[in-house]
Amino acid sequence: MNQPGDILPTTQWTLVAQARDATGEAKRAALQSLCEMYWKPVYVYVLGQGHRKHDAEDLVQGFFADLLSRDFLSNVTEPSKKFRAFLLASINNYLQKDWRKRTAKKRGGKEPDLSIDFSLTESLSDAGHEDHLTADAAYDRLWAVTLVNNALSLLQQEHADAGKSPLFEALQSGLVQGTPARTYAELSKELNTQPNALKVAMHRLKKRFGKLLELEVKKTLVDGEDVQEELRYLLQSLKR
Repeated sequence: MNQPGDILPTTQWTLVAQARDATGEAKRAALQSLCEMYWKPVYVYVLGQGHRKHDAEDLVQGFFADLLSRDFLSNVTEPSKKFRAFLLASINNYLQKDWRKRTAKKRGGKEPDLSIDFSLTESLSDAGHEDHLTADAAYDRLWAVTLVNNALSLLQQEHADAGKSPLFEALQSGLVQGTPARTYAELSKELNTQPNALKVAMHRLKKRFGKLLELEVKKTLVDGEDVQEELRYLLQSLKR
């Protein structure tokens, strides 16, 4: 039985193509997916450019609304770079333009309904304002966090589908810390299993998580680009 992520993943460039070629609801849905996945690194980058929290929220909302409301992707044919780099170049271009005039004009009409939960921006503000991080480094770090969280969500769903949620909840801290927050002996009593069985399960969990994370990275790359090189770069970004 195929596990989620074992089949050829839908890449972000596939979503770009769908957004470019589709019309109406299909176009909106494709761009909405991109917005939901990647607004956080974009927001942190905008903060790092010196914009205040409220202005950064308006800019991010305007940026993604701009993608939805005009033929932004009409000139995007074959992808030539990482989606991470493409989106960063796009927000830079947007920031360099007279966004206030265009946003004000858009708001005079019907603005697309984007699902951006700005209630999360307090914690993101902290990430964007760390003194030792440049705006580009903060962007890369939140990009890496986004992909890690995507992989974790997929792994959690796999265990839920298999009726193994208690096992995942018990061991998931070990994916970050190396070993679970509680000892295998403690967890084995709670889960009614043997400590050695949990060690084996932890090993398998890490292996599967690594595979899912690799696939999440692959979604953001052009065919032929080195997935392991990008993965190493993003993991290094988490340590900055």
